[in-house]
Amino acid sequence: MSVGTTYSCGLRGDGTVTCWGGGVSRPTPPDGTFSAVSVNTKHACGLRGDGTVTCWGRGDVGRTDAPSGSFSAVSVAEQYACGLRGDGTVVCWGDNDDGQTDAPSGSFSAISAGRSHACALDADGTATCWGLYGDAAADPPEGPFTAVTAGTHETCAVRADKELQCWMRLPDGVHPAARP
Repeated sequence: MSVGTTYSCGLRGDGTVTCWGGGVSRPTPPDGTFSAVSVNTKHACGLRGDGTVTCWGRGDVGRTDAPSGSFSAVSVAEQYACGLRGDGTVVCWGDNDDGQTDAPSGSFSAISAGRSHACALDADGTATCWGLYGDAAADPPEGPFTAVTAGTHETCAVRADKELQCWMRLPDGVHPAARP
Protein backbone atom coordinates (compact mmCIF):
# COMPACT_ATOMS: atom_id res chain seq x y z
CA MET A 1 0.00 0.00 0.00
CA SER A 2 1.14 3.56 -0.69
CA VAL A 3 -0.48 6.80 0.42
CA GLY A 4 -0.26 9.90 -1.76
CA THR A 5 -1.36 13.46 -1.06
CA THR A 6 -4.98 13.02 -2.20
CA TYR A 7 -5.34 9.31 -2.99
CA SER A 8 -3.96 5.89 -2.06
CA CYS A 9 -3.21 2.68 -3.93
CA GLY A 10 -2.73 -0.87 -2.81
CA LEU A 11 -1.94 -4.29 -4.21
CA ARG A 12 -4.70 -6.90 -4.23
CA GLY A 13 -3.91 -10.54 -3.52
CA ASP A 14 -3.79 -11.22 -7.25
CA GLY A 15 -1.17 -8.47 -7.80
CA THR A 16 -3.48 -5.94 -9.46
CA VAL A 17 -3.42 -2.34 -8.25
CA THR A 18 -6.51 -0.60 -6.89
CA CYS A 19 -6.66 3.09 -5.97
CA TRP A 20 -9.17 5.18 -4.00
CA GLY A 21 -9.75 8.81 -2.98
CA GLY A 22 -8.63 11.84 -4.94
CA GLY A 23 -11.64 12.13 -7.22
CA VAL A 24 -10.74 13.10 -10.77
CA SER A 25 -7.11 13.78 -9.83
CA ARG A 26 -6.45 10.10 -9.08
CA PRO A 27 -4.55 8.44 -11.92
CA THR A 28 -5.97 5.12 -13.12
CA PRO A 29 -3.56 2.19 -12.78
CA PRO A 30 -2.79 0.11 -15.86
CA ASP A 31 -3.85 -3.48 -16.27
CA GLY A 32 -1.51 -6.23 -15.21
CA THR A 33 0.12 -7.38 -12.01
CA PHE A 34 2.65 -5.72 -9.75
CA SER A 35 4.79 -6.64 -6.75
CA ALA A 36 4.99 -3.07 -5.35
CA VAL A 37 3.38 0.34 -5.86
CA SER A 38 4.40 3.90 -4.91
CA VAL A 39 2.18 7.00 -5.32
CA ASN A 40 2.30 10.76 -4.88
CA THR A 41 0.15 13.71 -5.93
CA LYS A 42 0.19 13.45 -9.72
CA HIS A 43 1.54 10.05 -10.66
CA ALA A 44 2.30 6.54 -9.49
CA CYS A 45 4.73 3.79 -10.40
CA GLY A 46 4.55 0.05 -9.94
CA LEU A 47 7.14 -2.67 -9.93
CA ARG A 48 6.11 -5.58 -12.16
CA GLY A 49 6.96 -9.21 -11.45
CA ASP A 50 9.71 -9.15 -14.07
CA GLY A 51 11.35 -6.16 -12.32
CA THR A 52 10.34 -3.52 -14.85
CA VAL A 53 8.77 -0.27 -13.67
CA THR A 54 5.53 1.09 -15.14
CA CYS A 55 4.39 4.63 -14.26
CA TRP A 56 1.02 6.30 -14.89
CA GLY A 57 -0.66 9.66 -14.29
CA ARG A 58 0.60 13.10 -15.33
CA GLY A 59 3.57 12.64 -17.58
CA ASP A 60 4.88 16.19 -17.80
CA VAL A 61 8.51 16.78 -16.75
CA GLY A 62 9.21 13.10 -17.53
CA ARG A 63 7.88 11.78 -14.23
CA THR A 64 6.22 8.75 -15.88
CA ASP A 65 9.18 7.99 -18.18
CA ALA A 66 10.65 5.09 -16.22
CA PRO A 67 13.85 3.77 -17.77
CA SER A 68 13.98 0.25 -19.14
CA GLY A 69 15.66 -2.55 -17.27
CA SER A 70 15.12 -4.44 -14.06
CA PHE A 71 14.53 -2.88 -10.63
CA SER A 72 14.10 -4.20 -7.09
CA ALA A 73 12.34 -1.11 -5.68
CA VAL A 74 10.69 2.17 -6.77
CA SER A 75 9.85 5.34 -4.85
CA VAL A 76 7.69 8.19 -6.20
CA ALA A 77 7.82 11.87 -5.23
CA GLU A 78 5.67 14.73 -6.53
CA GLN A 79 7.71 15.60 -9.63
CA TYR A 80 10.09 12.65 -10.03
CA ALA A 81 10.76 9.03 -9.09
CA CYS A 82 13.75 6.85 -8.25
CA GLY A 83 14.34 3.15 -8.71
CA LEU A 84 16.80 0.74 -7.20
CA ARG A 85 18.26 -1.64 -9.76
CA GLY A 86 19.11 -5.25 -8.96
CA ASP A 87 22.82 -4.39 -8.85
CA GLY A 88 22.13 -1.72 -6.18
CA THR A 89 22.56 1.33 -8.40
CA VAL A 90 19.98 4.12 -8.21
CA VAL A 91 18.33 5.71 -11.24
CA CYS A 92 15.98 8.71 -10.97
CA TRP A 93 13.80 10.37 -13.63
CA GLY A 94 11.50 13.38 -13.96
CA ASP A 95 11.96 16.98 -12.81
CA ASN A 96 15.52 17.82 -11.76
CA ASP A 97 15.18 21.48 -10.72
CA ASP A 98 16.87 20.79 -7.38
CA GLY A 99 19.27 17.99 -8.32
CA GLN A 100 16.92 15.31 -7.00
CA THR A 101 17.42 13.05 -10.02
CA ASP A 102 21.22 13.30 -9.85
CA ALA A 103 21.62 10.01 -8.00
CA PRO A 104 25.10 9.27 -6.69
CA SER A 105 27.13 6.32 -7.90
CA GLY A 106 27.54 3.32 -5.66
CA SER A 107 25.56 0.34 -4.50
CA PHE A 108 22.52 0.77 -2.25
CA SER A 109 19.98 -1.46 -0.50
CA ALA A 110 17.06 0.98 -0.07
CA ILE A 111 15.73 4.16 -1.73
CA SER A 112 13.22 6.86 -0.76
CA ALA A 113 12.18 9.89 -2.83
CA GLY A 114 11.08 13.00 -0.91
CA ARG A 115 9.65 16.23 -2.28
CA SER A 116 12.93 17.69 -3.58
CA HIS A 117 15.53 15.32 -2.19
CA ALA A 118 16.10 11.57 -2.11
CA CYS A 119 18.00 9.26 0.21
CA ALA A 120 19.40 5.76 -0.10
CA LEU A 121 21.07 3.31 2.26
CA ASP A 122 24.25 1.51 1.28
CA ALA A 123 25.11 -2.05 2.30
CA ASP A 124 26.55 -1.01 5.68
CA GLY A 125 23.53 1.19 6.52
CA THR A 126 25.07 4.57 5.77
CA ALA A 127 22.52 7.09 4.46
CA THR A 128 23.38 9.13 1.38
CA CYS A 129 21.03 11.94 0.34
CA TRP A 130 20.98 14.39 -2.59
CA GLY A 131 18.87 17.22 -3.95
CA LEU A 132 17.45 20.31 -2.25
CA TYR A 133 18.09 21.02 1.44
CA GLY A 134 21.66 19.82 1.30
CA ASP A 135 22.15 21.59 4.62
CA ALA A 136 19.49 19.60 6.44
CA ALA A 137 17.06 17.04 5.01
CA ALA A 138 19.71 15.77 2.62
CA ASP A 139 22.47 15.89 5.28
CA PRO A 140 22.09 12.64 7.23
CA PRO A 141 23.67 11.86 10.59
CA GLU A 142 26.00 8.89 10.94
CA GLY A 143 24.34 5.46 10.77
CA PRO A 144 24.01 2.60 10.55
CA PHE A 145 20.34 2.57 9.54
CA THR A 146 18.05 -0.27 8.47
CA ALA A 147 15.31 1.81 6.78
CA VAL A 148 14.93 5.37 5.45
CA THR A 149 12.05 7.57 4.30
CA ALA A 150 12.33 11.05 2.79
CA GLY A 151 9.50 13.56 3.17
CA THR A 152 8.79 17.17 2.22
CA HIS A 153 11.49 18.92 4.29
CA GLU A 154 12.61 16.03 6.47
CA THR A 155 14.06 12.55 6.43
CA CYS A 156 13.64 9.80 9.02
CA ALA A 157 15.54 6.55 9.39
CA VAL A 158 15.51 3.57 11.72
CA ARG A 159 18.84 2.92 13.43
CA ALA A 160 20.21 -0.59 13.76
CA ASP A 161 19.18 -0.51 17.47
CA LYS A 162 15.54 0.18 16.34
CA GLU A 163 15.63 3.84 17.43
CA LEU A 164 14.07 6.39 15.09
CA GLN A 165 16.12 9.40 14.05
CA CYS A 166 14.85 12.30 11.94
CA TRP A 167 16.63 15.29 10.47
CA MET A 168 15.10 18.27 8.72
CA ARG A 169 15.31 21.82 7.50
CA LEU A 170 13.33 24.12 9.74
CA PRO A 171 11.45 27.21 8.45
CA ASP A 172 14.20 29.48 9.79
CA GLY A 173 16.76 27.43 7.88
CA VAL A 174 18.57 26.22 10.99
CA HIS A 175 19.30 22.51 11.19
CA PRO A 176 18.04 21.01 14.51
CA ALA A 177 21.54 19.72 15.31
CA ALA A 178 22.78 23.33 15.21
CA ARG A 179 20.36 24.46 17.91
CA PRO A 180 21.76 24.88 21.45
